[in-house]
Amino acid sequence: MNIEMFFVKTENSEALIKIIEKRLNTQPDTVGEQPNWKLFSSYDSILIKELRRKIAVSISKNGWISAIESKEVIDFKLLQQISEQLKTKVIAIQLSEITGCCGYSSCLSGKIIESYFSEEDENPMGTLKAYLKMNGIEHSLLSFREVLNFKNQNWVIVLRASK
Repeated sequence: MNIEMFFVKTENSEALIKIIEKRLNTQPDTVGEQPNWKLFSSYDSILIKELRRKIAVSISKNGWISAIESKEVIDFKLLQQISEQLKTKVIAIQLSEITGCCGYSSCLSGKIIESYFSEEDENPMGTLKAYLKMNGIEHSLLSFREVLNFKNQNWVIVLRASK
């Protein structure tokens, strides 16, 4: 299972969705423009040319909102903007159970405060669940497909505006 999600410490889903909508409706970044969150970034190879982006945003649970991009890639520039504009904590997580890779990085008010990445984790899912629990995050780790299977119950799908 491959999962790339992010979590935002807020209950203001409207403000979060507005930031996401604005980002989805801007031109993609140029190569190398993504900030370094000390995690693997596939933005340059996957999202840079992708205009049909979708991001699923959950309801708030215990003061945290979870989100996942349809391409299961993290847009670190978006996460930094969210953290700066909402003056809050944002956590990004990555999981590849097949390869045993996992990682997380957190940002507070736009500044990276913590990061971890391992290519040899014996229990990558357990490592991420423990980190999320330590931060009070009660959301499940899901793929975008799994979110769609919930038929948008408790999730909002944010799309790029059609032109």
